[in-house]
Amino acid sequence: MALFVILNFEDDDQGATPNSTTRAVIRQPDKATLATVPTHVRGSAMSTVQGIASKARKKESFIKSNQVFHYSGIELIRKDALKSLSRTDVDAVRSDIAKAKKIYIIMHGSPDVTDHGFTNSQEKITWEQLSNLALLLFPKRSARYSISLIMCYGARTNNFKANHLGQMSASDIKTSFAYKFFRALCVHRNIELTACTGAVSTDAMSGENNVESEEWVCAVLDITDYKKDKPSRDILQQNLDLTKNRYLLAEGGNLEGWKSLYAAFGLDKNKKGSTQTERDIENFHRRTTHTYAGLMAQKGRATSVHGGKSNLNKYGRIRYVYDGAGALTIINKYGDPTDPAIGEDFVMYRGPLL
Repeated sequence: MALFVILNFEDDDQGATPNSTTRAVIRQPDKATLATVPTHVRGSAMSTVQGIASKARKKESFIKSNQVFHYSGIELIRKDALKSLSRTDVDAVRSDIAKAKKIYIIMHGSPDVTDHGFTNSQEKITWEQLSNLALLLFPKRSARYSISLIMCYGARTNNFKANHLGQMSASDIKTSFAYKFFRALCVHRNIELTACTGAVSTDAMSGENNVESEEWVCAVLDITDYKKDKPSRDILQQNLDLTKNRYLLAEGGNLEGWKSLYAAFGLDKNKKGSTQTERDIENFHRRTTHTYAGLMAQKGRATSVHGGKSNLNKYGRIRYVYDGAGALTIINKYGDPTDPAIGEDFVMYRGPLL
């Protein structure tokens, strides 16, 4: 029998669900059947249970069962922050974790934030809070703990637009949420951790984690940056309104002429203005219409790199291992499909703790 534990920091359902273990027994009546998941287990936790079941059906015999214990961890971390977490609050969790084959930690993450993850209700959970709680929940044991951090962008660093599949500087590597959590825990417990470079989802049928490609992450980040810069575009619009008024009132133009000029520069990104009015319209479209179109085209190209897919399985998983004697190894488990030099189990870093 294999035992798996899910610590769910994504769904805040404490009002409906007691903070207690829910057991899902996974058997193999036929390979097409998903695991039976209790109704309160939703979102990433549900797909994780189903994913574990799918993998178990492939590896375990018909007569064996695999147990998945699901804990909603938000109340635990709140109590821990308030110094009100009691031994009885954690006894059941510790007992299950002590015997677990694998532990899944689920929460939300952002590509440009490395100090905290967050819940569905946008409550922040810092890596310090998570590591402090983990020290309470993970009893010391000789067998190495295998932890999967199912957190979008958990392995992404402060240099969030860099390619995270190849060689990265140590100064960048140590800034990710995943590494900071791992670093705080690995000197006290025998653990290995895997985390994702992009947004992650779990395919319930295959049990595989699908992770955003690097190209897609960067394309989306560029669009996000563009949208965040709305104040600059508002100023451009105000300036264009002044140009329009000047054209209509001081230059003797008419509304139809303005519409024609505006449309012409919007349709042709290479068109150059010869008058001040035309140059103002050209500048507006270059920094808004054509910039956005370019970003959307970049997003389209991002999927073409991987056969039209933005999320890939066997992709974007970073593995952190510490031998307890000072040697840290960080591995890109699946390599980079666009770079033959970066194959499976590519060593991104090997050396002392960062």
